[in-house]
Amino acid sequence: NRMASNSYVVEYAKTGRSTCKNSKCKQNIPKESLRIGKKSPSRFSEDTEQTEWYHYNCAFDTLSRARKTTKKIESEEDLENFDMLADAEQELIRQCLKGNIPPVGKVSGDGSDDGEKKPAPKKAAPKKKAAASKVAMTKFTASIVPEKEGKSLELKQGSNKFGRGLLAKKDKRVSKDQLEIRVAINNTMTIICTGTNPSFYEPKGEEVILMANGQSYPLKDGAKIHLVMDEYPYIVHAEEITESVPAKKETQKKPAAKKAKKRSKDR
Repeated sequence: NRMASNSYVVEYAKTGRSTCKNSKCKQNIPKESLRIGKKSPSRFSEDTEQTEWYHYNCAFDTLSRARKTTKKIESEEDLENFDMLADAEQELIRQCLKGNIPPVGKVSGDGSDDGEKKPAPKKAAPKKKAAASKVAMTKFTASIVPEKEGKSLELKQGSNKFGRGLLAKKDKRVSKDQLEIRVAINNTMTIICTGTNPSFYEPKGEEVILMANGQSYPLKDGAKIHLVMDEYPYIVHAEEITESVPAKKETQKKPAAKKAKKRSKDR
């Protein structure tokens, strides 16, 4: 049974070139976003596998509509590389396993709910100008700032790797990619030691922790990072800022004026 040989893998997208195979989505999967691959025997060779990629929520949505004979993702053990995910992404998968699956299209960032086209709005009579309305928007900002000397680093959503490039002077004890900070979709952060030599992590108000290589730790505002013990300390700054911005106005196109046709006269 070919279906029985299906398996699943979860990872952060290595490029931004793959397209979601969910028939209700078909959108691009951004680089470093969470995706699930369905691995099955190749139709062209029994010795090779083919992988179809989905947004993580689109994979669960597709399987919810699949045949009973199709192998499903029923536990964390059914997902290869699950233990390699940051805590925040592991929690996203656990929620899907419980049946709390985000709507198709919400994670891909296209802002659509179900892909259905909305009917075109009817033309309305011109309205009097009203006071501009405002809406509240929340913006998440995060960075690491040197306590003494060195360069600061703005943290973006996804993976942020850094090391000796931030230092004011070269130090061979610090790898090029000494540490990695991952910022999840829900703005939670984790830090991972990826360098040859150990780094140290000091949560705000707590004792210093020797970071095990490859182990992830939750990262919050006010924490301190030591690239080398007692040297090159960096402070984590993270906050959510709510701003009031003008709401977008819906503009209506005026119908083009018909040009009067000139009648030619025979002379």
